[in-house]
Amino acid sequence: MRIIRKSPGKRTTGRAFFRSLEFWHLFFRIVLIVSLIPLAVISFYNHASADDYAFSNYPHHAWEATGSLLGFFQGCLKQLHWSYTSWQGCFTAVILGTLDPVAFGDSWYAAVAFITFGLLIVSNLVFWRTLFGRQADSQTQRRQRMLADIAACVTSLVMIQLVPRALDMFFWWDGAVNYLPFYTSMLLLSAVLIQIYREEQLSAPKLVPAAILSFLSMGGNYATALVNLLLVLSFALLLLVRRRREWIPYLAILVSGVLGLAVSVLAPGNGVRMEQEGSYGTGSLVQAVIHSISLAGQSIQQQTGVMLLLLLALLVPFFLLLVREWDTEETKSGNDFWSLPAMPVLLLFFLIYAASYAPTVYVYGDGGPMRVEDVRFFYMVTFGAVSELFLIGKVYHALREQACSEVPWLSRWVVSIVAFIVLFTGMYYVLPRENRETLTSLCAARSLLIGEAQRYDREMKERAALLNDPATDGQDVIVKAVSERPYLLFLYGLELTEDPDYWINRTVAEYYDKKSVTLEDINLEAPE
Repeated sequence: MRIIRKSPGKRTTGRAFFRSLEFWHLFFRIVLIVSLIPLAVISFYNHASADDYAFSNYPHHAWEATGSLLGFFQGCLKQLHWSYTSWQGCFTAVILGTLDPVAFGDSWYAAVAFITFGLLIVSNLVFWRTLFGRQADSQTQRRQRMLADIAACVTSLVMIQLVPRALDMFFWWDGAVNYLPFYTSMLLLSAVLIQIYREEQLSAPKLVPAAILSFLSMGGNYATALVNLLLVLSFALLLLVRRRREWIPYLAILVSGVLGLAVSVLAPGNGVRMEQEGSYGTGSLVQAVIHSISLAGQSIQQQTGVMLLLLLALLVPFFLLLVREWDTEETKSGNDFWSLPAMPVLLLFFLIYAASYAPTVYVYGDGGPMRVEDVRFFYMVTFGAVSELFLIGKVYHALREQACSEVPWLSRWVVSIVAFIVLFTGMYYVLPRENRETLTSLCAARSLLIGEAQRYDREMKERAALLNDPATDGQDVIVKAVSERPYLLFLYGLELTEDPDYWINRTVAEYYDKKSVTLEDINLEAPE
């Protein structure tokens, strides 16, 4: 078999279509859409938890009192002011946290997963289309878009299915908005920087949004802020080394990011929170850097499993096709991506990834909560896929004279890997109960098939009905613990307790205008 390349104005038909780029473009889009179906269905049984109530408290009451968006946004600003002065300086994350769908009512929380999955997939699509797109004839540009779409589908599949804990990143609003938007801002910022890099003259319509995006991306957690800052700095240094004057606009974007980081770091609330929680970190910048590099290496080893390697292997023939599309006079002159030395580029990707550990190591002495590991996994997948493309390009151009004119093994390569993935999934992920959380879509499908998600939804709706009852306003309310705890929907360790003064109990009571809220019975053991 060999990949069939269409001639302009002709259509591929019959068996040839199943060996064409058009077929694989359609195939991977269908796979991605099908994998999202159980995730979309289970999202309708999702309910708010913990910090959702804390950050949407003011906006919720403003919306209930005024019924207007103006009043709602005033509540958002009130929450931002309180948080910035009393708890944390991550201003962009706080604003996003106040936009929690639960602020408009419990029934709106089903929208969370649609927003988070959509944000991830769209940002991946924008990034890969920008990276793959070059000035060329319409037919070539069309092939480049199809290859970019395939890369976006595969990387999105990897991130969605293999993320360490999908609940934190896709089904819990407050957990997601503290990390996911800042990973996606890295992709969008990279797309803009790539466009600027390829242009001879810089246009203000690209510089201004990039500077604003850089500023806002620093208003999130410090792990992603440091990664985004180093990324912009790396682009500026690349241009400086190549003696191109466009490094000055990159410097402006970098300064904008530094200002955003300063606004976040200097917030009075950071000091208040540090006094309450304390610091258990290294206390030494040098030790934090060394420990971060060690943790990054360990994380890559632990998370690089068979399924991840198989999914990334799917990209090999498509990346090779792209490299051939880019085989122009520009690349032959050496003034392009492939002319960069391999080891420094790969080392740079690793060090930027390792930098995501530095803030949590410096303050807490470890890698931080699981949702930080989720976003680090996203970085690992993106940097890994770009490194894969880079190495394929290096090898191809090193062997240019011996390179074949077609890719005759593309279909067989992809079909073999897809078959192996299906077999591997069936053997290790479908039947055993203990592995149900490994692939996110299978976890969702299983939860729906056994009725677990539906029973959890009924119990949570009964709780919400009690808490929303105006007759209980200003009173002490006792709610029952849920008996069903779906892996994708229930936040272990962040549930109501028997203590009415526990912070989650207090925030839920304030949200629903109760004197206190207490859990009647606790029998919640996290799954092994």
